[in-house]
Amino acid sequence: MDKQEFLGLMEKLDLGNKYSAYYTQAGGAFLNIAELPVLGPASSSSTSILERVYVAAFKVMLTKLADTIKEGLMPEDSKLSFLVLNGQAKSYCPQDLRPDLLFFEQNTKKLRFATAHILFEAKRQMDEEEAYSEHLGQVAQYAFTLKTAQPMRRYIPVFFLYGCQLNLLVFTNSRYFKTNIRSVLHDNADFKPVRTNLVSKSLQRLWFLSPLPPREFGHLVPTPGIPWELYINNTEISDTSSYARPAILTDESTATSRRLTNVKLIGKKVNIIGRCTFLFTATYNNMAVVFRMTWIRTNRLPEGAIYKILMDNGVPNIPTIYDSGVVVTDIGDYRLEYLIMEHCGTPIVEHILQMRTNNKPASKVAKFARDCVSTVTKMLAAALCAKVLHRDVSPGNIAVKGNRIFVINWGCAKFVDPPTPEQAADITLR
Repeated sequence: MDKQEFLGLMEKLDLGNKYSAYYTQAGGAFLNIAELPVLGPASSSSTSILERVYVAAFKVMLTKLADTIKEGLMPEDSKLSFLVLNGQAKSYCPQDLRPDLLFFEQNTKKLRFATAHILFEAKRQMDEEEAYSEHLGQVAQYAFTLKTAQPMRRYIPVFFLYGCQLNLLVFTNSRYFKTNIRSVLHDNADFKPVRTNLVSKSLQRLWFLSPLPPREFGHLVPTPGIPWELYINNTEISDTSSYARPAILTDESTATSRRLTNVKLIGKKVNIIGRCTFLFTATYNNMAVVFRMTWIRTNRLPEGAIYKILMDNGVPNIPTIYDSGVVVTDIGDYRLEYLIMEHCGTPIVEHILQMRTNNKPASKVAKFARDCVSTVTKMLAAALCAKVLHRDVSPGNIAVKGNRIFVINWGCAKFVDPPTPEQAADITLR
């Protein structure tokens, strides 16, 4: 866990300037709402009743905040454009996970975990350390499942209401960040008007976060779900021949954007902790390609840079790379990079099984296997001459298309000899 002050976390999420401008405009728009003690939970010894009261109070609070916007006390772009649905009444997840509330975009066609935007969970107040040891695992499971269902997410935001205190938890691949938005509810049993200023400031923070569009608050593209049309925007980069350069994923075409269509996820089990790759089939410039999105530690080389080194040294039997880049440079010590690469057919094991299914003579299968070993060995030797060691050679990373054999998935590769300072600088830049 990485505890952050609210302003510090906003800076880390690239929301610092936007929050500063918002805070200047907000003024005392939430003071009247903060004076309402009816928003607080009633006293009760029942955990389940208290949690239901917290959830109901949170929804009432969002409604009252929305009414404040309608009255013209806040800018138009502060309107809440999401459906806030009860996750306890109906499961939106195949694993039957039920967070208390889920935020969806209003134009979402299918309401399910794979299209949810923000999660909300409420728990009764008890000792803080006990609360987090008991409840954080449940909240983290919700976030983990949502991150797996939405591979394009930079992070998963969760509102965690603990008693009257609201926390923002931001889950990335390797850690989660916690910031205290502070008290957003009054306790009816202990209401003191002097606290309304503090509650008002907390409501300002909550309302800044709640209407944020997905693109600015976790998503890389506005609408989750597949298929989609996707564009890669390299407007800030003049050298379009280089690999592993910064890029922006967008859903809108520009003069310099490159279009991916028919994007479909290749379903496979993925552990989002550690290096993880999501694979998609797609069409790019009328060609069938594989689109790869990989979360990887920031201290590792971008895979696009490795392919560039291999190609510059004439290493054979690697796929053609049409485009590559770094989309997220650093969040929680992870980088998100992409590759658009030649479709390399099927893994070698599937190819051999297909040969057997088609009743190919055993002698031909054996010859193919020998030729494959020879080709891969020569290819790895050529890569080694280029000072690149694959480090993840396996049947799954050897593919066959027609008469061609490819060695793919160079994300774990490293240099066997230290590069010169000039090479190191160039590689780091790429």
